[in-house]
Amino acid sequence: MLDSKITLTTQELVAALLLCRYEKAAEDIIHEQQLIRDEKDIEPFSIHAENLLKQKGHWDDDTESNLKEGLESIIHLLVQSKRKVRCTHRKKEMIIHHVQKDEMVVEEIEKQNHSISILKSREPFLEMLKTFYHSYSKKKTEGDIFQMDEDSFDEFHEMEAEVIKRMAEDPKTHPTSSQFSFDFLANDQELDNISFFESDSITRQSRLDQVVFLLRNDNFIWHLGYENIKKNGSLYLQPVAVNEYFEKIVDTMNEFFDLEDKGFLFKFSFEKSRFLWLRSNFILLLLTALLLLNKPYWEKDANVMFFMFVFTAELFIILLSLVYGFQTKKTVTRPPSRAIRKTNIPIGIFVFSIFSLFFGFAMSGDIPYPNSALIIYLTINMVFAFVSLFVPTLIIKLYETNVYDESNGLVTDFFRYVAILVSSLNYEVQIVLARLPFVLQRLMGVIFIAALLWELTMIGLIFENN
Repeated sequence: MLDSKITLTTQELVAALLLCRYEKAAEDIIHEQQLIRDEKDIEPFSIHAENLLKQKGHWDDDTESNLKEGLESIIHLLVQSKRKVRCTHRKKEMIIHHVQKDEMVVEEIEKQNHSISILKSREPFLEMLKTFYHSYSKKKTEGDIFQMDEDSFDEFHEMEAEVIKRMAEDPKTHPTSSQFSFDFLANDQELDNISFFESDSITRQSRLDQVVFLLRNDNFIWHLGYENIKKNGSLYLQPVAVNEYFEKIVDTMNEFFDLEDKGFLFKFSFEKSRFLWLRSNFILLLLTALLLLNKPYWEKDANVMFFMFVFTAELFIILLSLVYGFQTKKTVTRPPSRAIRKTNIPIGIFVFSIFSLFFGFAMSGDIPYPNSALIIYLTINMVFAFVSLFVPTLIIKLYETNVYDESNGLVTDFFRYVAILVSSLNYEVQIVLARLPFVLQRLMGVIFIAALLWELTMIGLIFENN
């Protein structure tokens, strides 16, 4: 929740910084905004700014800084804040200064006016971002990812507005590229960004941790991916649903600010837990459907084993959903790019068909197809789950490198679907467990392996006579 705002002009903020003896911070703003062009202007500038502070009721002769205690405290928090997140949108800025735990100072800057307030909860993060970028759409995105080499993007950035408009209106231009061009023009030919940086209040030196570039559309957010520039010299432009995009930003902010205590926060999100439960049960429904396809080959008393298969899986899904619902110290998110696209679906069908038929019929002497393929799938995932006990981060990164690679091509798409085929179940579990402290993560990993082993045993008993 936001406390009442204090509004200062840039002049007043500089004066307040000087009164609190933050000369270096004040000098940085003066030079950046070119507020003083000559030394003879310093004294009139200071007198005018101090008079403005007095008129607004921020002056107090009884304090060392001559500022009211509330304003003085906020100035100290602004400067001494170590971690900050800066959001830009056209000519506006919003800087979130992390103070401690769940306490932040929010500074909104527009036309040399600084609105400053105290934020005592991180719950409003998502709505703050959506409001700042005027993005409220709940529509799902259907646009394709397209790529552009770095030189072409630099040239595009320097083009005149009329040239970009003609290019966007050209029927030969790809619809996704055309839409991006119109949005780029609507944003005054600028990209917005969200930067995460650390600041030293003594040296006034800053270190950029990471920065993401984005562009607003009425129905979604354009994400600009620079991850592969070093690899192939290209950047990717991807439309992402508003909620999905800003939820990932919020997760990154939480991790960057390190707001949470170790382990669980004892804050539970029923919505997140329900989402994972429903999604997981959909997968369970598919697996049970595969088992039912071969019901004529079941053992006479196989109904008991089938019930135990579903019951055990459901117990693990409930446990995993509870873990996912709790806020934890670590926040792990999957890459923003989509793995399955219209262009690579035919390759996916080919890979799934070849692998399932090959491995399925290799075991069809013992267990009928397609459940023979299911046995192979669960067994390989169990192997990956075992390795994940020792190097979980490596296994997660290995999967993401193959599956979420934004480049296109026959080889890339082939390995993308191979990774999905052999380790997708393990990845979906490990990405949830990675949020847990070390011991709990390994304990849940062991439970996952035991559950997989049990499920494999149940399938074996269902088809025992075969």
